[in-house]
Amino acid sequence: MVPDPIPENDNVRPSVPTRPHTRGQRPHPREERPSPSSTGRRLAVIITTVVLIFSVIGLVVFLVSNNDSNQVGPNPPTETRPEAPESTTNSTPPISWSQTAEDFRDTPNGKNIVLDCPPGGEVDTVYGTDLYTDDSSICTAAVHAGAISLETGGKVTISMEPGASQYSGSVRNGITSHDWNSPWDRSFAVLTGKPDPRPSSTPIGWDTTSANYSDQVGDRLVFECPPNGNASSIWGTGRYTSDSSICTAGVHAGKISFQVGGTVSIIIRQGASSFQGTTRNGVTSSDWGAWPSSFEVAG
Repeated sequence: MVPDPIPENDNVRPSVPTRPHTRGQRPHPREERPSPSSTGRRLAVIITTVVLIFSVIGLVVFLVSNNDSNQVGPNPPTETRPEAPESTTNSTPPISWSQTAEDFRDTPNGKNIVLDCPPGGEVDTVYGTDLYTDDSSICTAAVHAGAISLETGGKVTISMEPGASQYSGSVRNGITSHDWNSPWDRSFAVLTGKPDPRPSSTPIGWDTTSANYSDQVGDRLVFECPPNGNASSIWGTGRYTSDSSICTAGVHAGKISFQVGGTVSIIIRQGASSFQGTTRNGVTSSDWGAWPSSFEVAG
């Protein structure tokens, strides 16, 4: 048999079927533009970051400033208001008309105290004239001395003084004060008007008495005694007869000494029915009966 002729293209391999492409397409080399939703998220992140940064900065600034304020250091100068000057008048409530000066027994002699007596007063007991026992009614004594009235009351200035051997009563300004014929520990005087400043001292000798001042009852007089004095006669204790030596009475009362001398303040008083002598500070005073005028050595 004659074989069938081989076709001319018999030596050509049949084409292989094309394999379908299963790999994804290669991305375009240019970056793809993000979608609108991705842009919003990024913007939110940026805003949040900025807010967080400013919050941190604010916190740091607060902590630094607070730390500076808490640091120990000199305080800034503060304005100091000057203290108000102390009042020269008594700002305490009014005292009662039964109030005595016994509450002021510890006050030094010659110290002035300002008190306020209310209006519509009632008379209470007083002992003495010009010089009153400290258990006398202050306000009633002030009326007796002519400083105030029962109806209106008012400010009263008293001066605490030493005790006296006796006190003479009298009738003044509608008030009757009583006698007290025994020694008393402390006294007070009522100063009318403004408190008198201490007068300038008058030089005297050791034999000078108060006889020339007997008509100045209630006045406070100041004398200057020279050093190296000699004792002269005196009668009484606390209250001395007006013919007693002022300087020697000052030594007897413990205010000055013979060697140094010094200033002696006296208050002119009325007379008394008797004067009791004592020995004090190296000086002996004598007893005496009634005498028309006297003086006391003040603080």
